[in-house]
Amino acid sequence: ITQGAIIFEKYIPEHVIKSLRLGNNPLEETVKQVEKVIVFGDLFCSSTFGEKLKEETFYNLLESFFTISIDKIHESGGEVLRLMGDGFIAIFDSNQVSPAVESIRNISTQLKELRESYESKSPFSLVFAGFGMSKGKVLQGNLGSKYKKDYTVIGDPVNTAARLQSVSRKIQHTLVFDENVAKELPKNNLKYIGRYTPKGKLT
Repeated sequence: ITQGAIIFEKYIPEHVIKSLRLGNNPLEETVKQVEKVIVFGDLFCSSTFGEKLKEETFYNLLESFFTISIDKIHESGGEVLRLMGDGFIAIFDSNQVSPAVESIRNISTQLKELRESYESKSPFSLVFAGFGMSKGKVLQGNLGSKYKKDYTVIGDPVNTAARLQSVSRKIQHTLVFDENVAKELPKNNLKYIGRYTPKGKLT
């Protein structure tokens, strides 16, 4: 593998890379409906960090968050599709609910270790994140125009995961997931937080 190919892989979704390796043209692939586990992750207080910190410090803080998150999600068999400012969207196959949850546990553990490795006055001691997770059928494929395309997923589970992530900001729990995820996990490991309709969702 050439250095150029290695660099290319850092920017391109795994599915596109696999398609190219098989000799296919990813641009010719049709959008398809698949069942996925969707994860949204977001760094808390990033707006405040962006306003108060020097650009280099803020960059290093984001880099630490993304490095931990991406590594743990990929180690658990998932794929980070896209980075979005101070957050990300990741996908797992439909049979990977437990690995998806485990990846969030591992991220949380490493973020805790990161916070504890800095003095209390350091902004790195305040690095917290929230995660939303859902499972369901989504459309997966290319989206965009002839000038720019994004390989992504769209659908209600994507919106649900994003909104559940926002719920994590309001409660004292790192991960919030929907009933489709909950029913595939051991009941003794779950904590019921009540019925909540995320913003924008119909009751």
